[in-house]
Amino acid sequence: SDPMTFSIYDSVYRTVKTVDVEACAGYDAAESVVPYPPGIPLLFAGERITEQHAAILKRLSSLGAKCQEMADPTLRTIQVYE
Repeated sequence: SDPMTFSIYDSVYRTVKTVDVEACAGYDAAESVVPYPPGIPLLFAGERITEQHAAILKRLSSLGAKCQEMADPTLRTIQVYE
């Protein structure tokens, strides 16, 4: 995978909004996504959400997967940076 950089700027200065997982591709995640089980991170806060990430999120949501520490643990919506 491509290297990622993270900045404190995101968490301090960028505005956060909630979007449906169907429309999240192209945004930067404002929260980490760690489906449990298995507890392996899918996205980290600050990471760009790709079409592949969005498809996985939709699939996990349809299967009833849960994510701890997310604003919406059902995966119907995700917090992103504007």
